[in-house]
Amino acid sequence: MYLKDMDNIHDRFVGTWKWENGNSSFEIVFSKAEMVEYPNGDFYDLIVGKFKYIKNGVLIDNKLNESYDDLYHPISGGYNSNNHNRLNIGVVDYIKHKSATGYFTLVPGTNPQQAKWYIQGHARILIDDEPSNQGFSLPSYEEIILVKQ
Repeated sequence: MYLKDMDNIHDRFVGTWKWENGNSSFEIVFSKAEMVEYPNGDFYDLIVGKFKYIKNGVLIDNKLNESYDDLYHPISGGYNSNNHNRLNIGVVDYIKHKSATGYFTLVPGTNPQQAKWYIQGHARILIDDEPSNQGFSLPSYEEIILVKQ
């Protein structure tokens, strides 16, 4: 099976997005990944992303210059079939070894284009029986507005 982005809905999400608040910032760079093969043999067109997060002037994590296989980017997702302005996303927190799900939704009528980021539901990725890390390293459980650059 191949779930293709026939209407090029993903194109609206591609590019650099940034949120700033004082000396904190969160930057995401989204690109398209086409015909990505999943372990079950199905293929999907996806949006994949990398990020850089600075909190209170301190660099928390920077994945912008890293290389990833299309299936294993720090952020990945696809459009919501009921709302083409919304990406359903999965996010990996490499510092706390967790993943989360959420959404990235375009705000209609904004110029420059804005989008809402919200993630929740942190799941622990076990690594050598280390103790659980509380929280999430990226903005979560709060909706932030990013602006397309």
